[in-house]
Amino acid sequence: MTLRAACGKPKCLGSGGSMVAKLELKGIDGRAPPGVEPAA
Repeated sequence: MTLRAACGKPKCLGSGGSMVAKLELKGIDGRAPPGVEPAA
């Protein structure tokens, strides 16, 4: 199971782990997954 499948949903974003999820996904994909707004 990939991180995208585990934390690619808004439910994960509400737990404050969105930054971690995005950083982890960036390390894999090099970009944020669709539906996730980049932290500006």
